[in-house]
Amino acid sequence: IRVILPMSDLLTPELVADAQSRDIEVVPWTLDDLEQWEKAKKMGVDGFVSDNPCSARQWLEGAG
Repeated sequence: IRVILPMSDLLTPELVADAQSRDIEVVPWTLDDLEQWEKAKKMGVDGFVSDNPCSARQWLEGAG
């Protein structure tokens, strides 16, 4: 397994840390607002899936 895609409501810091300690990327879905993006960033996810890609891209470019 190289990547897991947990539902956003199952995402926890422990899940992210455990997966990444096993060299597994964590890409949760579906994160559609600023609060979810910030929370996921703090957890250190490797990416995320969004139904709002234009806003997510703008946020990513600004969060740099």
